[in-house]
Amino acid sequence: MVARTFTNAALSAGKAVGLGAPPSSSSIRSLRQDSFAAVPCLRCQWRALSVSQSRRDTKATPTSQSEPKAPALELASASSPSPLVNVPRSYGERPKEFTPTPLSRPIGMPLPPLAGENSGIDFRTLRQRRDDFVDYEKHLVRRQELKNKIIKPYFRDWTNLQFHKGKTFIAPPRLFRADLSLYFPNIMGERLLSADKSVTSELADTTPILQQSAASVVAMFSSLWAENQVRSFVSPEANPALAELINTHPKNAAGGGSANRCS
Repeated sequence: MVARTFTNAALSAGKAVGLGAPPSSSSIRSLRQDSFAAVPCLRCQWRALSVSQSRRDTKATPTSQSEPKAPALELASASSPSPLVNVPRSYGERPKEFTPTPLSRPIGMPLPPLAGENSGIDFRTLRQRRDDFVDYEKHLVRRQELKNKIIKPYFRDWTNLQFHKGKTFIAPPRLFRADLSLYFPNIMGERLLSADKSVTSELADTTPILQQSAASVVAMFSSLWAENQVRSFVSPEANPALAELINTHPKNAAGGGSANRCS
């Protein structure tokens, strides 16, 4: 390596002096001294190489944390506050005033309904029922659900009718877009039309009925619980003595006779 460096230096020096005239001894001696002085030894070269390599390895590289990140774009369909936040409920603090507001976003279920859902019928197998019966964790969850239902004063729902006849929200002035709308859940109940009752007396699903038309207006009124409660007092099966008394005195039962006191 030293010889190669010296040869290159000699050639460059020869070009500088002139190729036509031969160099003198003094010029050759000075050329050798300058060439050897300019060329470091192998140890110094190795040391310089090691230092430069270590500096290159320890050079600070920009980390991912130091790189500026673009701000996250807010979704255009961000969930707006629900209009049902301050509605009168059967629990909690009783409101003094309430004014329903139009819906600012659709309400409903995210998945399409299926016939047979929310029927209250237990479709579990005997093995599944047995596994759920011996599962203590599920018993604790069910106990908490029943506890939450018991502590709710059901009579509060009746007193909340004083606020705009029980309305909790007002329909929006315009329809929601189809891609933003949600689904109406499946509900089972008795048929109201006499033609439908003549076909079957079983409970029917609302999903097949709502799928028959593009738009549907649904009005719900549940009185089945009250009807069952009345039957438990005055039906011939639950109170045969009352039924016999009514059949014996039909005029008094219809309200045509004088009222009799019962002690």
